[in-house]
Amino acid sequence: MGVKNFIQKHWYRSHPGPLWLLYPLELLFLVASWCKKNTTRKSLKPLPVPVLVVGNINVGGTGKTPTLISLINFLQSKGLNPGVVSRGYGRVSDELIFVDESSLSKDAGDEPLLIYESCLCPIAVHKNRRLAAEFLLEQAPECNVVLADDGLQHYRLERDFELALVDGAREFGNRHLLPVGPLREKVTRLKSVDWLLLNVTQAKNLPREFVQSDFFEIQLEMGNLRNLSTGNQCSIDSLNSEITVLAGIANPQGFFSYVNGVLGPCHCESRPDHHAWTESDLLEFSGETIITTTKDAVKMKEVLALNPGIDASAWWRLDVDMVLPDKLKEDIYLALMNWSNA
Repeated sequence: MGVKNFIQKHWYRSHPGPLWLLYPLELLFLVASWCKKNTTRKSLKPLPVPVLVVGNINVGGTGKTPTLISLINFLQSKGLNPGVVSRGYGRVSDELIFVDESSLSKDAGDEPLLIYESCLCPIAVHKNRRLAAEFLLEQAPECNVVLADDGLQHYRLERDFELALVDGAREFGNRHLLPVGPLREKVTRLKSVDWLLLNVTQAKNLPREFVQSDFFEIQLEMGNLRNLSTGNQCSIDSLNSEITVLAGIANPQGFFSYVNGVLGPCHCESRPDHHAWTESDLLEFSGETIITTTKDAVKMKEVLALNPGIDASAWWRLDVDMVLPDKLKEDIYLALMNWSNA
């Protein structure tokens, strides 16, 4: 077992076990986070359009990207012109990027490219989300609302509204801050957000903290398969050959469980979150039948474009949609409209 797997194993137990040895580092993390938050927010200036942050307090995935995509599509249907700012985690470049159809994952990051492909909305990428937001509004002056991807702890960016997600399956682990636990902020931070979303896609029981709290349940809905080479679609249960399932996401077990549940036991392989797929990675699966995630497909297609010798004729991505309650969407739209009319 690698160090990363060892740490995460104890993160999601009721007791941190040997990670107690890191408790002094947790205290340092707490002090540093408090200082960063309170010194940064004193000098913030509001942007000319409302800013909605979508984030979480846990390390790892809670469903932020599909939630953001669903929210963008809804706001567009209501006549708004949302834009997105993102850090572009995992990218090689440190430059300020405005995403377009020629952007590559190494420059913009996989999640911004997936959002752009899904929504065709303006997206600016930089680790300083304030700088990214200003650049976004310069490049896309029609943008009338800014959505910040994974920016709950990025206090350089003034925000008008906050939306936080919680994974109903893993909850908060051992409830400690980094590095003893998986939390970037204390659980009490969730009391200050405007909308609290519980991803119940894999949840068996509601987290005890939310039994008496105001929250919305959301859930991933699995869609069709889309071929990486042709773009053609088919239903997942139409496949009948031996299948390999590949995922380079933060919490792949739900993805694996769904595919195995529909098709029966498949060979599943995981890679680290935001894994940069290479030619040597993909050559191993040339000619096989592959199912992968939408996020991994973004990077795989870039590699395939440069390596036509790899047989990806039976490579598929599984499309997903985060189902958001109508009341949540209407509440968010009303809040944005009230801000604009104030």
